Amino acid sequence: LQQNNVIHRDIKPANILIKNGVAKITDFGFARIVDNVDDKVAHTFLGSPLYMSPEILAKKEFSAKCDVWSLGMTFYRCSMAGHLGLQATYPRY
Repeated sequence: LQQNNVIHRDIKPANILIKNGVAKITDFGFARIVDNVDDKVAHTFLGSPLYMSPEILAKKEFSAKCDVWSLGMTFYRCSMAGHLGLQATYPRY
């Protein structure tokens, strides 16, 4: 994303697809192309609050680093899935 100057702004488990060990980020509805990913951008309040960076929640300017926070929160939530009652179960055929 950063190589293409894109800020996703809504990274969360539901927007990551994994197949054969390859993860792909989906749903670029809130994504924004910027001139420089390190520059601070508008105060737009978009995304899923559970995965938003503190800057976005405080309605302050933010950079592409907000995606790094969201990805970290996603990893944390996925690692805790068994403890939060979010573990998926599938029927056996």
